[in-house]
Amino acid sequence: MIENFSVNWRNPGHWDIYNRHRRLFCIRGEPGAFFVRDERGPTRDKFATVDAAMAWICATLMYEPNKAKNKKEGEG
Repeated sequence: MIENFSVNWRNPGHWDIYNRHRRLFCIRGEPGAFFVRDERGPTRDKFATVDAAMAWICATLMYEPNKAKNKKEGEG
């Protein structure tokens, strides 16, 4: 899990997601065809909207593995 991150709009169809001074993801494209590039690895996914791309990025960055494990075991 990433404790904090920021979203910067560069220009239409260009968004960057940072943790401090390091870019983690970038969103590029146009309506109906936005691509997310994960700067931490080779992942590149396609989304119809910036909203959908941001939802996926937020879910990726905010994933809490310990809490997910506890819910499976019925402890949380």
